Amino acid sequence: MVRLISTPRGLPATHQTQDILKKSFYNIPAVTTQHLWAVYRGEFTGWAIGEAGTILRYVAETELWEVHANSGLVATSLRGLDISATSYDMVVVGTAGTLVRGTYDAATDSYTFAIDPESGVITANSIYACRWQYALGGIGADRIIAVGFNGTILKYDTSAWGVTVWETVTSPTTEHLLGLDGWPGMPLVACGYNGGVYKSDNYGNTWIEWLAAGEVTSNPLTEVSVISANDIWVCGYYGTMLHYDGSLWSVLQIPTYQTIHHIWMIGEDEGYAVGDYGTILHWDGNVWSKAASPIIQSLLGVHGISLNRLSIVGAVGTTVNYFGDVVPTQAIDRGGTVLPRPLNEEPTEVQIFTNEEIRDAVAHNSDIANMTKFKVRTIRVVNTLDQDVSIKTYQNRLNTTTNAQDIKGVVFTVIATTGIEVRTLVPETCGWEPYIYVEATAAGVPTAGDLNVYITGRN
Repeated sequence: MVRLISTPRGLPATHQTQDILKKSFYNIPAVTTQHLWAVYRGEFTGWAIGEAGTILRYVAETELWEVHANSGLVATSLRGLDISATSYDMVVVGTAGTLVRGTYDAATDSYTFAIDPESGVITANSIYACRWQYALGGIGADRIIAVGFNGTILKYDTSAWGVTVWETVTSPTTEHLLGLDGWPGMPLVACGYNGGVYKSDNYGNTWIEWLAAGEVTSNPLTEVSVISANDIWVCGYYGTMLHYDGSLWSVLQIPTYQTIHHIWMIGEDEGYAVGDYGTILHWDGNVWSKAASPIIQSLLGVHGISLNRLSIVGAVGTTVNYFGDVVPTQAIDRGGTVLPRPLNEEPTEVQIFTNEEIRDAVAHNSDIANMTKFKVRTIRVVNTLDQDVSIKTYQNRLNTTTNAQDIKGVVFTVIATTGIEVRTLVPETCGWEPYIYVEATAAGVPTAGDLNVYITGRN
């Protein structure tokens, strides 16, 4: 296979500046002074790990991190983690061959962490990254792959913790492997300290050298993000960014020379990379752009299942969240300088009933609105129907009306013809549920007019 060193995508164009201003990162109060090396941000929770066995849990209800009861279980540096998509169990790896099991209890929605019996035994080499491969064809169970120093590659086949033992896989290299990524049905890809890239096309059973150390770069490579077999990213020291498009490897020019410690691609047109001196880069499908960062500390890990559930961790306990897209325009003064707004002054409005001509007395559901980035929301109802309308509001964790919960206290009547009502929506105590919709029922059969409902959110 021919491998090409090129710069097919250049530095950000001028028009990207306005787009970057629509995205905002904000610092969360630190709960530890230990360096945090990796983060996992799921839909309803999150986890971060770091030096001295630090384990943090993200509390979605408060949008804050807390120290987990099992933090400090080991004295070593924890470097990588991943969670099973089937059992929700967690694997954590670290220096000196550290292996930690996180067992999920569905009844209490909690985790208990314990040292794996083979921790420091199967290998004494530091383990820097791991991936939990689930529901793999031909294996019959979940598989965990972990990589580390001196070319270490480990695998663990299990449907539950403790069923099998870790195995050492023959490695094609002796260089330190620092990054790993891959999904079921796609290649597993690892990267190394001397610039090498390695892959497995059979779930980690066997590995080959894909890019030899020094073939494209001799800079240390720190992390991999696999979108598909034809879309793979690798980042590293001194602003190194590699991309594989299905046939060629390219070296991309990016707007920084800082070391990039971690990259996380949400999709082919949305991704983030973080590094030293608070560096945050955003990929929009065409170019890498520098995003405004709230801090100057080194950023070491980034992860999120979607745009509005993105977390970053870094040196001395740094934790950063992503605010998401704010408003479509920004105020600009006479000198052409963008005037920043505080986060709590960035409202976004969604119309969920638009000129709805209700002509019966049965319940009608509105569109479902996604308000993931807001803690405070208001609903505004404008009723020009010739009948009173009863409004009931529902929330859900998923984008569906199935199993939705009504928002208690938000049931009200809007009078006919000229009725306008505004209510504040408060999330249930069970936790923040991002999807909401309205159920509208006319008191009688309307013969004229329509209904408009707006949801406005503030952080």
